[in-house]
Amino acid sequence: MQLQRANPIVGARRPRVSARLVIASITSITAIVALPGVAAQASAEPARTRSCAAVTTMMTKASAGLLMPSESDSPFTTFTWTGAARRPLTTARLLELTGHTPDTVVEVVDLQHFFRNVAYRQPWHDRQQARDVRKFERLLRVIERHLTDVQVYRVGTVRIDAYLVGRCGNDLTGLQTVLIET
Repeated sequence: MQLQRANPIVGARRPRVSARLVIASITSITAIVALPGVAAQASAEPARTRSCAAVTTMMTKASAGLLMPSESDSPFTTFTWTGAARRPLTTARLLELTGHTPDTVVEVVDLQHFFRNVAYRQPWHDRQQARDVRKFERLLRVIERHLTDVQVYRVGTVRIDAYLVGRCGNDLTGLQTVLIET
């Protein structure tokens, strides 16, 4: 949090302590708090001050033991493409980074859609699935708090390589899993 000293106006009365909330955008909320002699600004934007290695470690821990349900329940693995965020991530570039052929089918979905059946309580969940919801919620929070511009790329058909990719500084990092959909 940055603190800036306010310059007092000679002869002015001391301001009353007050707070106001300013909405800067849909994804960012900034609170301005006026205190006598001090102005402070705090942001509710995701904390992105950790190193990419630390974020990758947090994603590894949060995804440990989780399996992405499909016809073959697959674990998550983390990856980092160092320096890859310096250029826009197109589907052609993703296919290059992942070693797929240029004609491979790619579907882009958002993070909430990808986790819709596992990170949100559903009436049809059994006890184990209900317990896993909390773990998937934690994984989702880690991703949302520490990565920007997150997208999920579903690469291929039937055997789908799913890449959850976000920006971390100049790097692209995220999780990969396999889905089987026949």
